[in-house]
Amino acid sequence: MILTDLKSHASAFGVAACVGLLLYLLSLTGNDPNKTEQTATSSPSVVQEGGSEYLTPSEIIAKLKAIATPSLREKAAQGYVGSKVEWNLYLKNIITQKENDVHAVFTDTIDFPHNALVSCVVSLNDNKSLKVIEEGMLFNVLGQISKIDPNNESIELENVILYCSTK
Repeated sequence: MILTDLKSHASAFGVAACVGLLLYLLSLTGNDPNKTEQTATSSPSVVQEGGSEYLTPSEIIAKLKAIATPSLREKAAQGYVGSKVEWNLYLKNIITQKENDVHAVFTDTIDFPHNALVSCVVSLNDNKSLKVIEEGMLFNVLGQISKIDPNNESIELENVILYCSTK
């Protein structure tokens, strides 16, 4: 009886040691089965130097919405803040804020539904064409991302320069 118990205890110990060793080896490779939280990637770039990666506003929003965990989605969205962008966007709306400043809203698709709205505050003194432009006009928009809200599918820009496209 004692010999049988000793064998079962030795077998149980051997299994536990093997499982422990396996978990340790998996943790060295980064495949920890006990890890439930996803890790966010390093700061994403909208346009890398040399133009090797170019993401549209809709692609950024889609990437963020694909992240299931809200806290990780927010962290990933913060990774885009400060990124410089150059996008061809369609004017959606202009709202006067102050005497010479307007809040301009753009989309990256002219057709509905719009996947992302891009907004910025610009000076009418620097962008006189906004006084006579119609909805749907194409603009080349240069700026820096200041905020992204994937739930509202919106991106805010700062330090914006607008060029009315001739396309």
